[in-house]
Amino acid sequence: MRRISFKLGLFLILWYELCAELGLSADAGFVWALVVIFGGMLALRFLAQLAGMIGPFTFGLGFQTLLWVILLWWLVPSVFQALPLVADLMIVLALALLGARCRFLFERRRLRRGPLVAPEYAGMLVAAVLGALLVGMWLVAHWGSVWPLIGYALLPGLPFSFGWRMAPLAAARRPDARVGDAKTFRDAGLSEER
Repeated sequence: MRRISFKLGLFLILWYELCAELGLSADAGFVWALVVIFGGMLALRFLAQLAGMIGPFTFGLGFQTLLWVILLWWLVPSVFQALPLVADLMIVLALALLGARCRFLFERRRLRRGPLVAPEYAGMLVAAVLGALLVGMWLVAHWGSVWPLIGYALLPGLPFSFGWRMAPLAAARRPDARVGDAKTFRDAGLSEER
């Protein structure tokens, strides 16, 4: 019941605003309010179905890409805008490949040393957090805002995280079927034919 009352309330508010602000007649405002409400519902349903079809992982990567393009348009200095688009894309590709390589090295090290890799990097993590706080306080004191710092951190961070998420994980060294090694597999009388 709450969903219908919310939609009805939104429809009435929209109808009133269209008639009052735009000076439409009651009939025209009614029709345009219906078009906006049902068009918005269809658009939201379409986006939800699209997100369900492509999966949350791909949808998240697409959202990251859109956010990166917006940040690029807003924050990038004119030097990078003067470069050809191919050069900008090569920089993005290099950052994504660097992220994938770092993920591969991290996973390989985690497999060799076990799951407790984080304590080795705790000092670097604390230094990074304190350094970011120091730069943020300096920006607030001089510019009055920390948003440029967030934008400049996300600008190389989004392609890097894109590569980090796309990198294949290092597989543990164990048999696929969990029957042991090849000799045990043959001794059990299992066939190697497919």
